[in-house]
Amino acid sequence: MRLKSGDIAEADYLRVKMEGLRAQSDLDSAQAAVEQAQAALAVLLRWPEQSLRIEAQDAWPALADIGQTGDKNELIDRALHQRPDLQADKQRAEQAKKELELRGA
Repeated sequence: MRLKSGDIAEADYLRVKMEGLRAQSDLDSAQAAVEQAQAALAVLLRWPEQSLRIEAQDAWPALADIGQTGDKNELIDRALHQRPDLQADKQRAEQAKKELELRGA
């Protein structure tokens, strides 16, 4: 509207429009980088099918919530049992066993 009324020069209008397109391009690049980082994290965690549902949150449990009492070996066993990558590996192993059983039958 300002361009049509002569309030702004066409060169200024085009410069502002180009800056807007650059900002949109930067936003698109940043979003792509986030999705790539999520996919890389999902591969590390061995959850590739859930890579787009991962989101960072600043929600840390209080120290009383994590069950830090007990002996060292018990805590290590609990931590290993709760690791998502190990749980996923166990599920894959169970699935592979079932597939072998089905192929053998």
